[in-house]
Amino acid sequence: MKSLPLILFALAATAALVWEKGGVREWSDENAPRAQLAAQAEPTAAKVTLYTMVGCPYCRAAVSYLDDIGQPYVNRDVQQDPDAYAEYMRKTGGNPGVPVIDVNGQIMQGWDSRQFESMLVSNR
Repeated sequence: MKSLPLILFALAATAALVWEKGGVREWSDENAPRAQLAAQAEPTAAKVTLYTMVGCPYCRAAVSYLDDIGQPYVNRDVQQDPDAYAEYMRKTGGNPGVPVIDVNGQIMQGWDSRQFESMLVSNR
């Protein structure tokens, strides 16, 4: 328990640094707020499937973005659905990490709204 004060100090220092830098932001969208990006995006007829897990902040960001732009999609929970898990592992070559987004067969692992928008544009 002697290390508890050191751990608390490290956490406080990290929180102070994050606060000083303007808070936590989506790593891929630091220069453009999500609402602004979503306002510029348009839904397409592309078939979009998300592979997600409950509690994943990047999964929530992807779902929120798709909802914001009105893009139809299917959300498959890889924790609750064994078939979705098998499909997700096949599409990622066995590499874990969510979200995985399939846009007409183009696969993106992780969340980057700019990359996703590029995938949508190529499927218009």
